Parts: sequence; C-alpha cells; structure tokens
Amino acid sequence: MLNDKFFQKHQKLLLWVFNTPLGRWFFKISGNKSSVGKNKIIGILPNTIFWKGKGKQVVAEFRTHDKFSKRLYCSFLPLWKLCHAWDTLFANVFRPAWNLGFDSLTQYPDVATGATTCDTPILMLVAVDGTWASVHDATDGTAAGTSTALDTLIEVQELAAGVRYGIYRSGFGFDLSSIAGATISAVTMSYWPTAKNNTAAGNATIYSFTPAVNNSFAVADYDQFGTTAFSTNVLVSGVTTGQYLDFAFNSTGVTNTTPGAINNFGTREVTFDVANSAPPNDTRCNLDGYFADQAGTTNDPKLVVTYTPGGRFLDLTSKSW
Repeated sequence: MLNDKFFQKHQKLLLWVFNTPLGRWFFKISGNKSSVGKNKIIGILPNTIFWKGKGKQVVAEFRTHDKFSKRLYCSFLPLWKLCHAWDTLFANVFRPAWNLGFDSLTQYPDVATGATTCDTPILMLVAVDGTWASVHDATDGTAAGTSTALDTLIEVQELAAGVRYGIYRSGFGFDLSSIAGATISAVTMSYWPTAKNNTAAGNATIYSFTPAVNNSFAVADYDQFGTTAFSTNVLVSGVTTGQYLDFAFNSTGVTNTTPGAINNFGTREVTFDVANSAPPNDTRCNLDGYFADQAGTTNDPKLVVTYTPGGRFLDLTSKSW
C-alpha cells in the first residue's frame, strides 16, 4: 500500500513533514539517528531520504528495509483499517465515487525476509572436537538469524583448547534502485553496536557478499563473503557502543557499489577470520548490535551514498518526478 507510487504521489506533503522538527523526531532521523543532520531533505522513498551534497552531488541514506513506510503504516494502522472498512463496506457498495483507495489492505512484511532486502547473521559453530579449518573453510553455516533484532555483527571465538571454534559473518542488503544511472563518489555503511568483547584482539570491516537470494539469507551463504576489504579496519577494542559505528568505503568499496540495483555487503572479523588464523585459547572477539528487526526504527543499519545524478532515474535535484 505505502509503496514508491504512494510516496511520489504525496511527495510534497511528506517533504514538508520530514523537514519539520516534529517530522524528524517522528521518523527517527533527528540527532545521531541519521546522517542528514540539519540538511534539507529533497526527496523521500519508502527506504531512502535524499539531500543535496556539494555542487551537483546528492546524498542518499538507504535502509535495509522500507523504514519510512513501516513507520507510517504502523503509526496510522487504525486509520488505514478505518479507510479500508469504509471502501469495502460502504463506498464500493453504495457510492463508488467516494472510494478512498484502500480496498486492499496488506500487512507490512517482516523486515528479516522482506520483499526486497534483508540483514542476517550467519553462524558456523563446531561444538565438539572441531578444528579451526573445519569451521573457517566450511561451505555452509550451522544457523542463520531469522527475525533478528539484537545479534552478532562479527565474531571469532575459541571456546576450548583447540577443539571448539565459532565464527559469525553477517550480511546486509540495500535497494539502490532509485539512483540508477548515478555516479557514486562516497559510501558509508553504519551499524549500531550494543556490546563488544575483545579478549582476542581483532578488527572488523566490510566485504562483498553474494547470497543466493536477496531477501532471505541462509546457512548456504556462509562461504559467499569476500576477502577484499571494502572499508578501513575498525579495531573492536576502540568501538563505542550505543551510537552508530561508521565504515567509510575505500575506492574498491565505492567501485563495487552499484546504483540502480540491490547491493549486498558482508561484515567479517579481519585478524582471525579473513587472515585464516585461529584465535588464542579461550578468547573471543565480537561485536553485537541492532539489526533491522529491532523494535522501532531508530538504530537499524544504514548505507549513506553520495552521488552525482545522471541517466534515467529519479532526479530529485530537478524535481522531475
């Protein structure tokens, strides 16, 4: 119901709301909850907000799910249901001209396995008599998160002297279809950590991720994470919890961010997992934090893309839509 067409049809009203202090508070994009800051929002779609950058550049902040649709839908669900009842029980029967356009009332999809993208941690854990190689080089994991609110971004652990290892890798998907034809100049992916452990001194960063299905990551995707870093390493011991942790993409990451398509990225621990080096006995390195299923929309993962408009796409700078 609250799809791209809805947002385009009501763009003028939505922009007015989103550019007020109350609107930014309501949609959870005030303060450190968004990179928009005090910039004027010039466009909004179900999962994206846009504002002007330097010169002819535009900055877009993408979420792994339709964050703004969900916020609207859940907050005004009683109103949607009332309009639905009016259309189906009265207008369609007695006065079709009074139909409000809410004949079809669809429940909002689960954000872990939504219609377009998702985010999921994938675990490979050998609990008894497993070797580092059997965990690190496995083709399948042993579990994949579903409906995950709070879970692990990355982890390596050695739980018992050389016989019990575990590795977490996580995937995140972002729909960049609204900027097809653009030229991307900068990308930053952000995650909200809530806890960390660094008895095994490790680092985290972003890598390529090629799942079989864009909207439902599975254990079979465990070996689909790349080894070429897309961002600078972040030392886990230096991470501050309770606020966004930013991964600024390097030139390789920017080059591998494709406008006009669904982009999947993965997080891995660098020092042990990527380097294929077993952590010391009885140690672990991990970051835990919020995924898209966290209640509300304040702390969900996000991708901020700076780009120059071009080609045939939603050109928000010219307001051609």
